[in-house]
Amino acid sequence: MYSIAIVGAKNSGKTTLMEKLLQGLTAQGIRCMSKKHTSHHHQFDTVGKDSERHRKAGANLTMATNPGEFAIFSITNDSLQEKIMNTINSEFDICLIEGDKFSNVEKVLLTRNITEIDSKNIEHIIASYGDDNSKLTANHFETDSIDSLVTFIIAQTKKQTTAGEQK
Repeated sequence: MYSIAIVGAKNSGKTTLMEKLLQGLTAQGIRCMSKKHTSHHHQFDTVGKDSERHRKAGANLTMATNPGEFAIFSITNDSLQEKIMNTINSEFDICLIEGDKFSNVEKVLLTRNITEIDSKNIEHIIASYGDDNSKLTANHFETDSIDSLVTFIIAQTKKQTTAGEQK
């Protein structure tokens, strides 16, 4: 599965771009998953609900399920997360990650509010997106060119798949 992160400053439009990319990619038949990365503590489960109470009581992993959805809540465990991701990989074509500036995956950098982050220390930027093309990358997409960015990401997915088959 190909992974690409959407990164940028606070309020740069990451979530909006994620929504547009997910809509565009799924319209092209691409099976997508998304991952939200946050660098601060975030309550993933509702306080006082049964699943949160299970975790507080000592469960290392809790699943909440209903007929149409499921969620997994787990205490941080990198090896478990890696195992789960390996299982998930076969079900999806692409993982869009919101945030995670310092991961090793390829990234699209949003240029709105670009002066508020140290973009020079962000590695693996393969494209930029927004009205300000500060010559950050050769692959720049203006705000109104979402279809072109979707096409670019699909090409990256195919490029990785082809490279994986040649190994």
